[in-house]
Amino acid sequence: MKSQISNMAKIQSLLFSLTFIAVGLMSIILFGKVTNLDCNRYQKNQITCQLESSGLLGKKLTEIKQIQGSEVKRRRSDDGDYTYRVLIKYENGETPLTDYYSSGRSEKYEQVEQINSFINNPEIPNLKVKNDKRWLAYPLGGIFIVIGVITLATTWIPN
Repeated sequence: MKSQISNMAKIQSLLFSLTFIAVGLMSIILFGKVTNLDCNRYQKNQITCQLESSGLLGKKLTEIKQIQGSEVKRRRSDDGDYTYRVLIKYENGETPLTDYYSSGRSEKYEQVEQINSFINNPEIPNLKVKNDKRWLAYPLGGIFIVIGVITLATTWIPN
């Protein structure tokens, strides 16, 4: 009977550990990215931009021709709080600056102001907007992974 309880506890510990490890990895993969928006003005009304997002799983490059503006999109969570992201509008549609919504309302509005000022001022030749959340995603994800690994090790490695 004791070994059955012990085996059940080990299985529960394994599930707990794997859940923590998975949450840690997912937070690093989803949020541990650097996003760069680089825009160049070739003539008064001719602007070309590249939106590059890079993380652990590689790079994604999006060409944006004839950028027309940007705005802050807001989403309400289940607990009533708001999260935000920057939406870039261009001739053939729109694309978000990041794949996710996050807190930091003032930061998003500053980025929108920077992008729209560039678009509306023909004297500004180029624009660079960088969004780097690795400083948060890596340590947070790392903590979850370490907790999962320690729990796994203490359960499955004999004393």
